[in-house]
Amino acid sequence: FNKMNDLYGVKSYLTEKETAYINDSKPERQTCIQFVWRYECCAVLLWAAGVVDDLSYPSEIVDVPVLAAIFWQHKGLQDLLSKGYSRPEEILDEADLTLRYDWACVDARIHGQKAPTGIDDGIVIERHYAFNWIIGANNGADWDHIQPNT
Repeated sequence: FNKMNDLYGVKSYLTEKETAYINDSKPERQTCIQFVWRYECCAVLLWAAGVVDDLSYPSEIVDVPVLAAIFWQHKGLQDLLSKGYSRPEEILDEADLTLRYDWACVDARIHGQKAPTGIDDGIVIERHYAFNWIIGANNGADWDHIQPNT
């Protein structure tokens, strides 16, 4: 964390919940799991910023070492973002698709079935969370208060 903070100044961007997690020397297991899932949000944010080209089908978790390598290969936030480009139409399309994936997962869960076509509902929920933040859903709620509602 300290090395990442030195490169990107991440501490200044942390939310209240993230700060509490980082400062907790013995976080609960469930809290750790929750924050580990945020790698999926990170993948969405890098894709939305045009730093990575593809957002894979939501059937397998993001390759964390590859994701981490993207950050270590740059000299800071400006360097990282300078490699990206804007993709507003694609963001809206992908946000809509993600909402539909989430609906499919919810419908399957309601009917006691597995998610269709190999979709991982955990990945979908995290992506939905990230896209809702990007597009200003939930009345522009801040990161800690986004809801991936279906």
